[in-house]
Amino acid sequence: MHKKIVVIGGVAAGATAAAKARRTDEFAEITLIEKGPYISYANCGLPYYLGGDIKNKRDILLHTPKSFGDRFNTEVYIKTEATSIDRKNKTVKARKGNKELTFEYDKLIMAVGSKPIIPPIEGLKDINYFLMRTVEDADKAIKYIKNKKPESAIIIGGGYIGIEVADAMRNCKISTTIIEALDSILPNYPGIISFAIKKEIESLGINIKVRSKVKKVRQKDSKVIVSLEGGNNIETDMLFVCAGIKPDIDLAIKAGLEIDELGAIVVDKFMKTTDVNIYAAGDAVSKVNRITGKKVLLQLAGPANREGRVARERDHRRSR
Repeated sequence: MHKKIVVIGGVAAGATAAAKARRTDEFAEITLIEKGPYISYANCGLPYYLGGDIKNKRDILLHTPKSFGDRFNTEVYIKTEATSIDRKNKTVKARKGNKELTFEYDKLIMAVGSKPIIPPIEGLKDINYFLMRTVEDADKAIKYIKNKKPESAIIIGGGYIGIEVADAMRNCKISTTIIEALDSILPNYPGIISFAIKKEIESLGINIKVRSKVKKVRQKDSKVIVSLEGGNNIETDMLFVCAGIKPDIDLAIKAGLEIDELGAIVVDKFMKTTDVNIYAAGDAVSKVNRITGKKVLLQLAGPANREGRVARERDHRRSR
């Protein structure tokens, strides 16, 4: 009887894990479940697709469901969201439209990724704002720019994505302001580096407000009024929320898997969770900083790809 491997989530960790599973076991029955319409894409390139540096969406799509399924002999389900894991019976329940599906597994890999942090800003849920996490997010912003031709944009958050979105807006000839609550943009960098980058960005015509927290937003006709703590109001045509991301652990918590102090799924060096038959990789797990020895969150494609490979390679080697 062939081993059944189910992978929840595509993109970097999930697609890599499924591909590695096929390379290490030609007879395994592999199923990949992805809640979005795209299973493998360069999400780090999304701001550059938004800004026009990447002209064609096909250039950020690494595989279609058909091309991936054909190449790696894998059953691929898109627009299919895993809703629960039955660890005792080793099944995953998922929803595709109005249909509920059940998948059996011998080994399960959770590449569930991360989700945007939405700040508790008054009025935010009542207005149209933009994220930059998925291809659909980029397409939504591109369509808005094409149809509405905004002249200004505000970006809440001065991390990696916020800076890249600001550059994309500059390429689109849109006057842009970054609002960052902390003392500096790119707060993970040493202060002298963040300061130098801030000066360079400002020299390109992008406004940056640090130590500024958004208190409230509201719609006024076609404009969004952004109110800062301290009383200042800024008017904009377009609002991006790039306030960071956090591990998407809802499914893991529901399944009873252990979560660490950083809010990520606990795994060992083989990417195994506290269930011997379940592995996790990518944005949903923490990493160990090799210099400090401490756990950190590092939601980047490089580590996710390597973890996806380890999750299948290690299990295969140990089981031979």
